[in-house]
Amino acid sequence: MMKAILLRLSSVVAASIVAGAVAATACNSGDTGPAGSPSPNTTPALSPASTSTRSPSQTAALSALPATPAARRPLALPELAAALRAGGYVVLFRHARTEQPGSPAFTDDSPNLDINDCSTQRPLNDDGRADARAIGVEMARLALPFARVVSSEYCRAKETAMLAFGRDEPLAGLDANAPADTLRSLISTPLAAGTNLAIVAHATGIRAATDLILEEGEAAIIAPDGAGGFTVVARVKPREWTLVR
Repeated sequence: MMKAILLRLSSVVAASIVAGAVAATACNSGDTGPAGSPSPNTTPALSPASTSTRSPSQTAALSALPATPAARRPLALPELAAALRAGGYVVLFRHARTEQPGSPAFTDDSPNLDINDCSTQRPLNDDGRADARAIGVEMARLALPFARVVSSEYCRAKETAMLAFGRDEPLAGLDANAPADTLRSLISTPLAAGTNLAIVAHATGIRAATDLILEEGEAAIIAPDGAGGFTVVARVKPREWTLVR
């Protein structure tokens, strides 16, 4: 009889020890207390779903905030459409392809160049005009918002802009031999949300302002940083605009 009582007592003691150990472990591991509330000594881990407590109206308000300054990380071609639709970017083109030495239609920029006389300037060739028109088709397909389209005063730059965008604002500061100050200022100035700036310029000015060497018709996608600088986030050749979705 006494042996049975002792065995029963030892079982109760052992159960109490195990229960205490389990409770201590729960406190250290973040288990919940009564009614599923967090243990007072722990911080509950948040699941991805529980980290957002925004209402639909708050989410809509945040999405409407200005997108400027634009994202300054590298962008792949499939990402560009969404980024450019949000706005805040400069799309800097070198003019489209031109006639080269050896072509019957080649005319180099004359020492007596007249900015109003295209016969004194190197012109676009047929391939360049086709490239510019193809860019225009893609711009229309993508419905990208451009507040301004500016170019140099040279005929090849103005023609590229007109074929691609159907409009143009010539600026003397973007001419082939002009200092790079105008271009540098344009590509470093933040833009309003929902708008972009298109520029058609020349190899000399582009290289002086950005250190980039663009092919004829190629574009650099540039994000002004709001502090007088900029970041090149992508480059797009004329026929690569079809890859932008």
